[in-house]
Amino acid sequence: MRAHAHQRLDEMEGACRAVLDRDPANADALHLLGVAACARGQCDTALEWLHRASAGAPGSAVILTSIGNAHRGAGRPQQAIQWYERALAADPGYALAYRNLGIVTHERHGAATAIGYYRMAIELEPSHGAIHFNLGNALTELGNLALAVDSYRTALQLDPTITGAWFNLGNALRGLRRFDDAAACYRALLQRIPEHAEAYNHLGQVLAQKRELNQAVDCYRQALRLRPGFAGTHNNLGNALKGLKLPDQAIASYQEAIALKPDFAEAYNNLASVYSEQSRFPEAIAHYERAVELKPDYTGAEANALTLRRQICDWSERNGGLRRLESLVEECLARGEASPVDPFTALSLPFSTATQLAIAQRYAQEKSARVSSLHDRLARPRLAPNPPRLKIGYVSANFRNHPTAHLMVQLFALHDRQRFEIFTYTWGPDDGSDYRRRIAADSDHFVDLTEDSYLASAQRIAGDGIHILVDRAGFTRDSRAEIFALRPAPIQVNYIGFPGSLGGDFIDYLVTDARVSPPEQLQHLAEHPVLLPDCYLVTDPQPRLAERRPSRSECGLPEHGFVFCCFNTNYKIEPTIFDVWMRILARVPGSVLWLLQSSPQAAENLRREAQARGVDSARLVFAPKVPKPEHLARHGLADLFLDTLHYNAHTTAVDSLWSGVPLLTCPGRSFASRVAASALAAVGMEQLVVADLAGYERLAVSLACEPHRYAQVRQALQHQLPGCALFDAERYARHLEAAYEQMWQRYTDGRGPGTIRIGRGGTD
Repeated sequence: MRAHAHQRLDEMEGACRAVLDRDPANADALHLLGVAACARGQCDTALEWLHRASAGAPGSAVILTSIGNAHRGAGRPQQAIQWYERALAADPGYALAYRNLGIVTHERHGAATAIGYYRMAIELEPSHGAIHFNLGNALTELGNLALAVDSYRTALQLDPTITGAWFNLGNALRGLRRFDDAAACYRALLQRIPEHAEAYNHLGQVLAQKRELNQAVDCYRQALRLRPGFAGTHNNLGNALKGLKLPDQAIASYQEAIALKPDFAEAYNNLASVYSEQSRFPEAIAHYERAVELKPDYTGAEANALTLRRQICDWSERNGGLRRLESLVEECLARGEASPVDPFTALSLPFSTATQLAIAQRYAQEKSARVSSLHDRLARPRLAPNPPRLKIGYVSANFRNHPTAHLMVQLFALHDRQRFEIFTYTWGPDDGSDYRRRIAADSDHFVDLTEDSYLASAQRIAGDGIHILVDRAGFTRDSRAEIFALRPAPIQVNYIGFPGSLGGDFIDYLVTDARVSPPEQLQHLAEHPVLLPDCYLVTDPQPRLAERRPSRSECGLPEHGFVFCCFNTNYKIEPTIFDVWMRILARVPGSVLWLLQSSPQAAENLRREAQARGVDSARLVFAPKVPKPEHLARHGLADLFLDTLHYNAHTTAVDSLWSGVPLLTCPGRSFASRVAASALAAVGMEQLVVADLAGYERLAVSLACEPHRYAQVRQALQHQLPGCALFDAERYARHLEAAYEQMWQRYTDGRGPGTIRIGRGGTD
């Protein structure tokens, strides 16, 4: 018996045979020989010994249970169940029979059936840690993670050597998004088993969730040192490296994952996402589509492929692709899942404003859930109700050479330092641009959060005593909405970076204006609107301009003929507006359409689409991307900017109007589709805002074919520019500051967020 307790099988068998030499019918010795044979996998031999033992002790629940174990080991679960039941009939208080009955029914019939047996075993033997462990596993399988956590903790209190309980407890806590507690479990397991590759892998995943990416990379590499062929870890390492902006290393990790597991659909999808960010669009599409081939229900990869095709103006599945995207979104939202189309991409698609809001709301819920367990760890200082200056924190990864930074680069210097203290928080590499330099110089505090986790970032902001935190990124690339979900400031604002509602309860206000957000559209905002009196866009009224303006021929434009242009990113171009543009070109002889070249693939596809509509593809001229001063210098060569439909010109509208080039727009219902109309109103050119596409086409043709009328419009624009609201940045700053003060006043009055309307004098 002592040898059995210490799993010394040879010693146990020798002792039992010595007993049988003196007492051939000794039931205990026969039983132990059966147990030893079963432990060696010799289940049929075990049954011979065990049945002999049972003949000598027919009412022994212990022996009957061991017979059940032998049948289970031989792959006969139903017979095992019958013998366990016979054991319990012989002794209803035998806990081990209940436990083993729970195990075999769990394997054969599922967790729900097994739980009752586990609980009966615990009632009979509450100090047996392994039974609590088994119950925890069943509860985990049923999705009851909170109760599973309790079971695992009890198991470990009773028996800390159950290493599987450390691992499963970590997994359950991770499922509850209690990431710090989960990490502690994996670390405890690694102290006991330093070579546990899976623990390193899971610890890496937890750290990645917290955005502690460098530490996650270290864990993944430890896991791969121990288990180089672990395809899942290579994929996870790729995700962390991608998050650290190390695309080449990420690609290598994804490729290694695929080499180890050629049917790894998720790795194909992730590899495609890096290719997409590198503008390697054909490779990206091919890998997205390969992921779908491997996993036909992979809605995320399918949606990624469809949206990327639209982004490069590949309309080969013009109607079917869009309908498929809409159905994928509707199906996922109906199931309570995140949309396979992210909120920013949805802005450029012809989805309803209600659908765009639903996508954002689900996305915001995911962001909130990711950091839900961290709220109690964030220390928020008590803020005085009447501070000498309001502390305004602007947060973005895009304080660099980026369109939104082009707009607001002057704002930081214009803030009234008697009333406001300006903090800017950013992450990502310093691009060395004049925009970053100016923003840093014009901020009272410029803080780099690149290496900080979500919690560390939120703690820095809260520790700075920020009164109003302004999200300048929303759900765009590289955003960190999780920081806002932690609520480091009492008032949080969505401003310029994301042209639409973020859908989250962690954002109080959205800065907008009455033209972008008319009364009938306010129901599609989760935030309370801050309605500025003019266009909600801030501008730089004196942007840098290249000294030399190129000629038309240098830009590939004809010396004579009307030049329509659209310098919006190509993903904003979609078939409906392109049809209108081609009809305009057909009706205006000698005209050309000057477009920004976002990618060679988009240019090729647009030329093909023009040809298919009977327009010579040579009439599409593509402008390469150049530094902003050079772009502004060439902009004036155009005659008329033709706006896109679902996602308007925003920064590009400001560029066009500042350059003196009239802009024609047809506003839609969504926020993103009404911005150009607001900009035109702010320069007094509302005659260029048309109600429908038929009017859009007529006016474009009229201006191009009637030189006198066109000259009047261009002269009117030139006349309106000096002193117009759109380029009066100082007046804009006062309006925005008035809004900030009203937000704080409402907060200190205890009224909570509400609609704020700023008059032209800067007061409500």
